[in-house]
Amino acid sequence: MELRMLVKLRVQNPNDVPIEYSGVFVKLDVLDQTFATGVSDEHGTIPRFGESIVSVPVTASMLRAAVNVFRMFGDRPLDKISYKLEGKLDGPAFGSTRFKAQGEFSLQNAIAP
Repeated sequence: MELRMLVKLRVQNPNDVPIEYSGVFVKLDVLDQTFATGVSDEHGTIPRFGESIVSVPVTASMLRAAVNVFRMFGDRPLDKISYKLEGKLDGPAFGSTRFKAQGEFSLQNAIAP
């Protein structure tokens, strides 16, 4: 069993020249475990000093999702959930550009007592 989702990435181009891309890879880790991965052959151009939305379908294992839920609400409930998103944007002119973002979500206000 698996869960399919569509991740939309906002890609910004701070350069004075447009960037052409022709493929993207994404990996999402939750609580230091791989949660979902995906690839897309989407192609397009990010305008100079502009931004574009790149869509990537990802697949998450339902077993991994269930394990993470048990970890969140198990013997010692978590206050925060850490995540890390990393991937690669491929372009015909510039090769591969890797990206990474990480952070935490607080659960203190998200779960009612």
